[in-house]
Amino acid sequence: MTFYNVIKTFVYLSPIALLPQFIPSILVQADVISKNKGKLFTGVLTGTAAGFTITFDAILLYSFIKYVRDMENVSAFLACPRLVIVSRYGIFATSFGILAVILFSLSYAFKDELVQTVGIVSFAVLEVLYCVLVGMKVSLHVNHIRETSRKESAIEHARMISGGGRASGSVKTPSASQG
Repeated sequence: MTFYNVIKTFVYLSPIALLPQFIPSILVQADVISKNKGKLFTGVLTGTAAGFTITFDAILLYSFIKYVRDMENVSAFLACPRLVIVSRYGIFATSFGILAVILFSLSYAFKDELVQTVGIVSFAVLEVLYCVLVGMKVSLHVNHIRETSRKESAIEHARMISGGGRASGSVKTPSASQG
């Protein structure tokens, strides 16, 4: 199975792995199962979802690190600047995502007085992750502006060369009135 197929399989399976964790709570509210069974099923399904998420994030983290390392060994001409930006920020984002899921999962292991604290810390980590993603979008936008400016300069330079030094883009041709 190729790496692409592994990623594609994870994407297709994500709803199956992530959504069922809410079912036990609904069944408890509808008095279909007991509260204790609901807690047990919720714990198992949440743990499964956390494992799935951590595994997927680890695969993404590996991909981002591998791409950044590979691009360090090739010329700047071959590297796609946007993909380098996404990979660099992706390393931080997936690391914070993994940390948030681990902290959230650990909150189930602590006694009641620590659950809220660990939960707050996990949400704070998610806020940091959000800031990293906003930073990535800003970097991508700045890179887009830089590339657009560079392309416009190259076009202007080409016009000047082809137009005999005129930057207007119009090339004088002999007209019928001259001949």
